Amino acid sequence: MKIYQQKSPELRAAFQREVDRKAEERRENAVDSKIETIIYEFQEFKNQLKGSVGERIVSEELKKLGNEWGMFKNALIPGSSGKLTEIDRLVIGPGGIFAIEVKNWRGSYSAYRDNWKRRDGQNWIAISNSPTSQNVYHRESFERWLYKQFESGPYPKIHAPVVFPSARWIGVTDCSVPVLRNPKELLNLIAESKTHLSEEQCQDIINRVANCKIERTSPEKPIFKKTRSADLKEVEVVEPLQSKESVQIHNLRSAEINSDPEEKTGNSSNSREKGGKRQGDWKEYLRKKSIEYEKKTAKNREAARESRKERERKERERIAEFDKRRHEERQRIIAHFAQRDKDFKESLSKLSYNRHQKKPPTQ
Repeated sequence: MKIYQQKSPELRAAFQREVDRKAEERRENAVDSKIETIIYEFQEFKNQLKGSVGERIVSEELKKLGNEWGMFKNALIPGSSGKLTEIDRLVIGPGGIFAIEVKNWRGSYSAYRDNWKRRDGQNWIAISNSPTSQNVYHRESFERWLYKQFESGPYPKIHAPVVFPSARWIGVTDCSVPVLRNPKELLNLIAESKTHLSEEQCQDIINRVANCKIERTSPEKPIFKKTRSADLKEVEVVEPLQSKESVQIHNLRSAEINSDPEEKTGNSSNSREKGGKRQGDWKEYLRKKSIEYEKKTAKNREAARESRKERERKERERIAEFDKRRHEERQRIIAHFAQRDKDFKESLSKLSYNRHQKKPPTQ
């Protein structure tokens, strides 16, 4: 087994930016305080560490394959919409291509037609993120990219198994892709696959994946509009995209020009004065709109600032209340044990006094 890496640093940087953006969105939706933020970040780190351990277990098992096989760790494949697809382990060899999804989940799980459930005590809880559906998406994304790279072939079969290296029990029925209960089953599946790719074809696919780059999207085409020049003759020019208010003003201006026969023909001596007056009205309208927009933006910014201050104030009050209750509980416990010590000493002193006052028995 040979280990390969993708050469483009832009792929990893772009994917990391996308991951950070999604993590920030989940963090904003999931937490409301600093304590919850710390707990959330610790849980995310724990999940990443657990996933890395599972992927390492699978990689160690796959290293038993021969040198005719190649593997990419966390391969990034660009999609048509600009998004990147991460495949945990991408194995390429004579038996085809294997896009492997590793789930280092613990416990018992069941699946029926890509609908997964997790056992919690005596209950089964539905899982929103289906591993098999996720790997089907990875396979389709890689197929689209591969077929774009090789328009005339070869078109090898792409397998998309899902591996659970640490699960206690897995029950699967009618899922879209193979579900394997341990890395040894994955190794047997790859080793028993039929040969339908030559060594040159495998190396060509590996080189394409290693040299994969982000697809550059073509810029938007300019919008052609009909407008008027200084002498009021219609010409076709390219105008940049404008705001909604500017488009409305442009349409209003065109309608006024078309509705005024004197201005349209240019026979009126006052047409230039009217045009200047209307232009001044448009500028005034735009100025008012700009002022309204700035006021609205400032108002929203102030509201967001006040909301943040209110959240911080509530957080400080909650922490102060928590500290106060903790201090009161501590004082109560100290007073309780002090009273116990006092009662014990009093009882001990009474017992000692009674012992000294006790008369000897008479004969």
